[in-house]
Amino acid sequence: GLISPDSRWHCDELPDYSYDPGRAQEKLKELGYTLEDGTVRDQHGEVLSLEVLVRADYAREGEIVGEQLQQLGLEVNVRSAESSVVDQRVREWDFDLVVSGHGGVGGDPDGTRRFMTGEASPHNNARLDHQELREEFTRQTRALDQEEREEAVCRIQRIHAEELPAYPLHHPTWYYGHDGEVDWFFTRDGLGSGIPMPLNYLAFIE
Repeated sequence: GLISPDSRWHCDELPDYSYDPGRAQEKLKELGYTLEDGTVRDQHGEVLSLEVLVRADYAREGEIVGEQLQQLGLEVNVRSAESSVVDQRVREWDFDLVVSGHGGVGGDPDGTRRFMTGEASPHNNARLDHQELREEFTRQTRALDQEEREEAVCRIQRIHAEELPAYPLHHPTWYYGHDGEVDWFFTRDGLGSGIPMPLNYLAFIE
């Protein structure tokens, strides 16, 4: 669904993608691959090989993804690169799998639209060209009723979860410490492009 479970816009009615190596291997078999001596091979007997392109600041996440794919029997090459290199290859669709990250999906759902369509970030790997998705984006933008908009945003997340152009590995948790002199609060839907932080100058206004 892409949107963090902590967001008020998060939809609970999404497909279950819990960790299940056995199910993953069954899916590979359905696609025509075979498992020989613990190794996944294609129709020509060649070992299924993938490159996992990783942004340098997500190196550990990339290692974990690579290890799990290897446990399935895939040949995996984990390649770490600077963000500019990763962004360029994603922009050109020159990749097998990418481990990267960004913010901006914790605020108003229209920010999510901009990310998923590539309007906000052409190198974003979560973008998806889908007719029904475009219709739901338009519907949530024009909705005047809160419930109608929530329904459209939920449908957007379901489409994304079913098509799965990108899978959220985790949403980071941030902690803030202060002495209580200022009554900090978290702004609804975040600040700027949806960043969840309490640094709002209104906390200084009585």
